Amino acid sequence: MLAATLLATAFAGVIPVPDSVKRFPDASYWPGVGAQRDGNMLAAIRKEAGEELLTRGPGPSQILARFEKGALTPDQRVSVLLSACYYHDPQLLPLYLWAFEKGNVKDKLAAVVGFYQLIGLLPPAPSAVPATGPHWQQLAARTKELMAATREQPLVALWVNSYLEASGLPHRSGFTFKAKPEECLEAVARLAQPEDLSYLVALWPLTTRFEHRSKLVRVFEAITLSQVVPVVQGERAPTGPWIMETAINSVDAFVSNLCRTPDGWGLFLHNAASLANGDLRTGLLKVLRQSYAPVWPLAAAQLQGYGAPAAIFNRTWPDHPDNKAARERVLEVFRDKRR
Repeated sequence: MLAATLLATAFAGVIPVPDSVKRFPDASYWPGVGAQRDGNMLAAIRKEAGEELLTRGPGPSQILARFEKGALTPDQRVSVLLSACYYHDPQLLPLYLWAFEKGNVKDKLAAVVGFYQLIGLLPPAPSAVPATGPHWQQLAARTKELMAATREQPLVALWVNSYLEASGLPHRSGFTFKAKPEECLEAVARLAQPEDLSYLVALWPLTTRFEHRSKLVRVFEAITLSQVVPVVQGERAPTGPWIMETAINSVDAFVSNLCRTPDGWGLFLHNAASLANGDLRTGLLKVLRQSYAPVWPLAAAQLQGYGAPAAIFNRTWPDHPDNKAARERVLEVFRDKRR
């Protein structure tokens, strides 16, 4: 037992450096052509470095401390730039600023991929990013602006304000992302946590386009562990716009009935525990075992507190095959503990 404890302690907080990170940015090892091959490389890095870091590695503050002390090897630095982004924590932005300003080409390419993912955007293909040029200075300047903005507001709030600006609606002055309304909502879907519920509640009445409200419905489902989109089963079951219209009406009712600022985490944890007579762990497992994919990601993340590995989900495409595989990796830990 002592030996096992010492071994676990020795490897606590290790920064993974798999072959996929060592090969970056050379995607020739992976199948495909062009951006597709880059995508396969980044998918391998996401699983082999991202999920490993989130499961066994140090947290954002410890990563930043190691970086500031010069305690990261060049390979570890690249791994962190590519994988710590999945924490979506703005306190990591100084690492990306350093890479844009002072890093070598490999650091810079890793930083641009990680920076995009940290803020909730799809990353560019590394092979399509010029090794030199004014874009690095522009990214550094933008990172500095974002560092200042996130001292006052979380990323989701910035994206909500950016959506309002992009939609021509009244919005708060200050930093905004220059993106299309749809891109803003996709970023919100990738980033939103229960603590962001109040920002979504404030945004909801201002969002009038059906397709935009449909995107937000899925975010509400994910962060409240609620199913509001009716599931239609069977080949002869009626389908059509009424399905999402029903869901939108449900969110309308939820928002209209609020009489105070919502407690996002309180609602999330209550909804999970209520599935199992107050047993949070069992309730989270029930969420993950059901077939309704939009509610899997945050339930899986909370199960890390009960010994599950981290699993990175595609939150803008709930039915993506990779999400089913990610769910299985989490559930496998509890196979012999089913209740």
